[in-house]
Amino acid sequence: MKAPLLCCALLLCPLAATAQQITPTAPNYDPSLFAGLTFTFGGPRPVAGFGVKLLTTNKPQSLAGVAGVTYNFDGRLGCDLGLGYNTSSSLSASFGYDFCAKGLHLGLGARAK
Repeated sequence: MKAPLLCCALLLCPLAATAQQITPTAPNYDPSLFAGLTFTFGGPRPVAGFGVKLLTTNKPQSLAGVAGVTYNFDGRLGCDLGLGYNTSSSLSASFGYDFCAKGLHLGLGARAK
């Protein structure tokens, strides 16, 4: 009874080790930075600015959470939270709410890979 089990164990162990070496690993999608032109819609007219944001993932063609700061060209600072979309290239777009300027926020820019 022990001999067949021992034979199976001796045959399966090398196969399991080989399968583990062949199995591809999943890509690692890390948070990334995004920098670009932003627009805040919180007053009588939209205000343009330059923003830097942290994206929750750098995975292409996927949604990501976004948190960032913006220097608006009217001299005010912005702080926003929202959602972003990563394109297949290194471009990203974000949409959210600016809590400092109290308005909707739109950003377009490039992300670090």
